[in-house]
Amino acid sequence: MVIGLGVHKRSVYGTVMEDNGTIIVQRDMENNIEIVNGFLFNYNTFAFILKTISICSSF
Repeated sequence: MVIGLGVHKRSVYGTVMEDNGTIIVQRDMENNIEIVNGFLFNYNTFAFILKTISICSSF
């Protein structure tokens, strides 16, 4: 099982999938540690992938 999190300024998009790529659940959440922990709490054994997003802006 693999869990991927796309972390953004205001939201976190979580995907849980089997090793073969079958998606179990996808969820768009508020970027709040308690909410994200609640999502992850359901899965006690997993490989963790964190997708980082670079945001470029001009000032």
